[in-house]
Amino acid sequence: MVLLFDREPPDRQELASWLGEVPRRVEVRLILPEPPAALVDPGLVEVVVDPDGRLADAVALPTPVDGGPGIGYAVVDSRRQVRYSTLDPAYLVNAFEVTTILKWVP
Repeated sequence: MVLLFDREPPDRQELASWLGEVPRRVEVRLILPEPPAALVDPGLVEVVVDPDGRLADAVALPTPVDGGPGIGYAVVDSRRQVRYSTLDPAYLVNAFEVTTILKWVP
C-alpha cells in the first residue's frame, strides 16, 4: 500500500499519470488534512481525511520546516509495517522512486 500525503487534492491528470506508473497490485490512498472542497474522482483514488495528523505520525512522516502537514508518501507492506516514509513535494513526478521501493516490499 502507498499512502500519499498532501495538503489538497493534486491535479487529476497528474495523479492519474502517477497511478499509471505504479504497479496495479498496489493499493493507494490519498491522505488529506481536511475534506477537499471539490470531490476527488472516486474511481481514481480513495481519500482519507486525517485532520489531526495521526496517520502521518503513525507512519513517521517527517514534519516539514513550515510546520504544516507533510507532503510525501509512505510505503506499507502486506504485514502493515511501514517500509519507507518521506517528504516529497514532487511525488507526482517521482513515481519511479515508489516503483523501485515497491519491488522490494512483500
